[in-house]
Parts: sequence; C-alpha cells; structure tokens
Amino acid sequence: LPGSVRTSYSSSSPTQVMANYTAKCFPQQAEAFFAQSLAAAGWVQTSRDETITVGAHSDLITLVWRNATQTANILITGSTTGGGTVRVILTTRS
Repeated sequence: LPGSVRTSYSSSSPTQVMANYTAKCFPQQAEAFFAQSLAAAGWVQTSRDETITVGAHSDLITLVWRNATQTANILITGSTTGGGTVRVILTTRS
C-alpha cells in the first residue's frame, strides 16, 4: 500500500500470516488500492462491509478476497479526514 509503513508481521501457523500497517491515505483509497491490485492478480472479492461513524469521523471497511488457494481478510480503519491502519490476514487453504 503506497505511503504506508508496516508496523508488525507475524505468522501464527504455517498457513496464516498477519501484517499491520499505518496508512497515510483515506480508508477508501486503501480499499481502492487493494481492489485494483488484487483483481489484477486474479483474486475475487467475496465480501465487503463498511461502517462510517459520522460524529467520530471514522470509517471501518472489512474486505474478504479469495484466489485458488488463499483468503485475504483486510480490515481498514481510519479517519474520514485521512490516515489510519490496515490489518491483512492471509490464510492458505489446503
């Protein structure tokens, strides 16, 4: 994700990897980046959910993308005025 910094990376099992990033973009820009990049690589989006809290100026976008062998759960949280965090959990299916 352009303009982001990875803040943590872990592997809880041989089939699952988790990475957290800070992003300097709007949550919708992060979502658009993943949509373009993953679709171009042959992934298919299977679910999307968004919650906007107007008074708090916050946004939460939850995405699930799949390819033939993996599932990516992407959680994008941030301010509707810009900046936030991205968590990516990549699970390999057998």
